[in-house]
Amino acid sequence: MYQEMENALYKGNGYLFELYGINPFSALLILLPALVGLPYLIKSIAAFVYFGCMFLLAWKLRKKFSPVSIFLAVLFLLCTLDLSYPADGIRFPMACMIFCSALVLNKYNNLSRINTTVLVLIACLLHVSFWPFFVLFIITPLLGKEKFALVAFCCLFYFPFVVSFSSVIAKFNPSLGWKMQLYFEVGGQYYQDLISKEQIAFLLFIYLFCILLIIYGLKKGIVEYDLYIKYCIIFSSITLGSIPSNVMFPRYAPIIILMAFPLVSTIFSYYTSTGKRKGILVKDKSIHFVFFAFLVVVFGSIILRCTFSYAVFYVA
Repeated sequence: MYQEMENALYKGNGYLFELYGINPFSALLILLPALVGLPYLIKSIAAFVYFGCMFLLAWKLRKKFSPVSIFLAVLFLLCTLDLSYPADGIRFPMACMIFCSALVLNKYNNLSRINTTVLVLIACLLHVSFWPFFVLFIITPLLGKEKFALVAFCCLFYFPFVVSFSSVIAKFNPSLGWKMQLYFEVGGQYYQDLISKEQIAFLLFIYLFCILLIIYGLKKGIVEYDLYIKYCIIFSSITLGSIPSNVMFPRYAPIIILMAFPLVSTIFSYYTSTGKRKGILVKDKSIHFVFFAFLVVVFGSIILRCTFSYAVFYVA
């Protein structure tokens, strides 16, 4: 990106908008630090958006759940998300936060569908990899039960589809096609060096926990099978479908973590004050297993962050 900033000053502003034709907000993001002569400003902007969205979600949901349950949800975010991610990934973490925040606020804070769509579009215009998620965002409400199941199943084959599609894209947009091949090519240098197997295992463990929350909430009737849960399911499918790429799976995993954030509060609100008042789940011992799994994920994340170096584990 620093090289692109230098090129923009030398070749003119049109260079960046031509380079990032599908996601022009990326061009603006890179152009601003170049114009003011502060290249590292781009990391500050990314961090501001990333942590700002985290704070906004916690603030907006604080009155929706019991204090203990919202505390557990915030603890879950702080321990499972890579807090150094915005200073490293820059564009994708910002897009991820904006995209997921829009869906969470639409469900739990009455954000209108129009405003939600605008925020989702902003995420797509910031990073091209969110366009498939935008398509799913649009079509999911229109799908019946059987068609939804079919689409979710097809998303499990996301990796081979993108690998095949990247060669077609490269003919029309060589830059975008090259980046797609770079991220998804198994034998590529970028693929080998960027992320370790330890991080893949770590994120897969967290991913499985998030799936456990969804299944448990639906089975016990704590979580309603609505549009938000459909988004969780279909995005989980596309994330699992990207697991052959140890570049894309770690990028998509935070989407599931952010989508599971309010589910942690929803489930554990019944485990705390609400459950005691209404008598829900008081005699059901399975909630203790879920809470134990939550503690394993949280404390396991803390231990791993303290034990392994950044180079090995890609978390700080």
